[in-house]
Amino acid sequence: WVASAPFSVKEEISTLVPRAIPQPVSAGETIVVMADVYDKDGSVVIGSADRYEVELTTSRTLNGTVSRTGSGGQVRFTDLTILDLGGETSFQLRITVYPELGEMEAFSQIFTVTHAAVAQLRPDTLLPGETLTLRSPALLPLSVTLYDAFGNIVTDQHGSLVTLVLDSYTPPSEEPGYLEMYSLEPRLDGDAEAEVSGSKAAFGSAAGQASVEV
Repeated sequence: WVASAPFSVKEEISTLVPRAIPQPVSAGETIVVMADVYDKDGSVVIGSADRYEVELTTSRTLNGTVSRTGSGGQVRFTDLTILDLGGETSFQLRITVYPELGEMEAFSQIFTVTHAAVAQLRPDTLLPGETLTLRSPALLPLSVTLYDAFGNIVTDQHGSLVTLVLDSYTPPSEEPGYLEMYSLEPRLDGDAEAEVSGSKAAFGSAAGQASVEV
C-alpha cells in the first residue's frame, strides 16, 4: 500500500444562527452581536474562519467594526453602536457569512433601542397664531424640545421641570433706531417653570435674552 499526503476535510457550513442581543439598549450604548455556524448535522463548524459582515436592515447607520473574521465556528462583533435613531425604536441586524463558495445570511431578533439621557434643549418655532411683542429677535418661542447627545428626541421625561431664565437685552449698537422699540428689562407672559409633557416644555412668550435649563 502507498500512503497519501496529509489532507484535511473542511466542514461545510449549513446554518448561521445569531445569538440573542441583550436588551434594553440606548443610543450610543455598545451592542455585542454573536453568531455561530453549524454543519448539516447540527455540529458547530469548529474549523470555520470565514469573513462575516453585519448591517442594519433599515437605512440607519450602524457604527463600529462591521466586518470580522470568525474563529472556532463563531463570530463576535463587540463595538457596535446606533447613534441617530431617526425616530425609530425597533431594529434588526442582518449577518452575512462568506465561506469559500457563495454566502449565507441570517437575521437577529428585533430589538429595541431608546434615546440616551437628556443632553440639550432646543427652542421650537413659534406656533401659528401667536402674537409677538415688538420686533425683538430675542423673543422666546413658546416651547422647547428635549434631545439627547445624538440628536434623538427624548420622550419619557413626563413631570420633569424646565426653568426659563431671562436676562436683559440690549439691541446691537449698529441699530440705534431700535432702542426705543425694545424693552431692556426681561419680560415673561406666562410661567417661568414648565412641566415636561412628552418631549416638550411649553412657556408663554418672552422678551429678553432667554435660556432654558433643567
